[in-house]
Amino acid sequence: AAAGEKKMKRVPLGKTIKVLLSIVLAGVFLPLPAVAQEGRIEEIQVHSKGLEGNLLEDSATRNVTVYLPQEYGTKPDKRYPVVYLLHGYSGDNTLWTGEHVIKDLHIGAIADKLISAGKIQPMILVAPDCNNFYGGSWYTNSPVTGRWQDFVAKDLVHHIDAEYRTIPNRMSRGIVGHSMGGHGAIKIAMQNPELFSVLYGMSPAAIDFEEILKPPFTANFIEAAQTKNRNALPAIFWRSRSLIALAAAVAPNPESEPFFGELPLDANGNRVEKTWQKWLKQDLSTGMLATHGDNLRKYQAIAIDAGTKEDLLPSIEAFVAALKKADIDHTFEIFEGGHIDCVASQLEKKVLPLFSRTLKSDKEAVAVPIR
Repeated sequence: AAAGEKKMKRVPLGKTIKVLLSIVLAGVFLPLPAVAQEGRIEEIQVHSKGLEGNLLEDSATRNVTVYLPQEYGTKPDKRYPVVYLLHGYSGDNTLWTGEHVIKDLHIGAIADKLISAGKIQPMILVAPDCNNFYGGSWYTNSPVTGRWQDFVAKDLVHHIDAEYRTIPNRMSRGIVGHSMGGHGAIKIAMQNPELFSVLYGMSPAAIDFEEILKPPFTANFIEAAQTKNRNALPAIFWRSRSLIALAAAVAPNPESEPFFGELPLDANGNRVEKTWQKWLKQDLSTGMLATHGDNLRKYQAIAIDAGTKEDLLPSIEAFVAALKKADIDHTFEIFEGGHIDCVASQLEKKVLPLFSRTLKSDKEAVAVPIR
């Protein structure tokens, strides 16, 4: 060997092959990056006998959006908890899938993200269209607008349990709504504790009528009372239209033209006492809490939230105070934001995780009688 050269050490061929093979195998079995699991969105229709013949001539067949987790198609023997999502005034079922005005709100994308990260259990999400000619049903049974509460609590729940692999008992079923939908979720929960065990109200609207008679809402009641023609509805402020819709739901009168509902303030802003008493019976903070408050004690969890910058905050705080006075267990969060800008983030960070923690899974539900 020349000066300065080092002799090469011979390595047996068999050992070389083993080393190379170990390197290749190590590469093959390196952990791969997590891949997001995409669930499936289905658009279905559900017919309701209770909505037939309503005076507004709205269709009794309603569109419904259903989210199924990715594993739904690969685990045919597994059943899933269900969460029902109720939209706000002027919205419909498409509000929850990014086809509306609320930024980043897509229940499929949010649920996929949380399930893939192991932050929530797989669940079925159901969002019905409960809009009507007035822009909102308020999820209330009315001889004018139809039996909207029955549509959700009876027709829809029955249909979903019949067509999908749900866990058909209250311990695996929850309900949430935003704004008008929050009003509806609370009202339906109050009257149907045999169906639901977890309730979430996201910035719920009109849950204390005494508060919404005050400014800035007083002007909207007056504008609504001054409106005498259906053709004028598109021209008035949306909040005034929502009060006309609310009147037809909570103080319906088929003889009261043109909107078939009675408002608690007249066109001059004076309170109409006889009508006001009708409204109070449907007021969640007083009338309904007095008659149905005990039903809320049967819930595993009740949560309410509200933004610091929304006009509805006093009404929501009044309802929460009524819950506290009645010693009904609940949580209440005030977040930094307005009425709609935090819906998607609240759904991701608070709402779905709460349902995941509290609703019984397939294995847990074995101990709960399914009726």
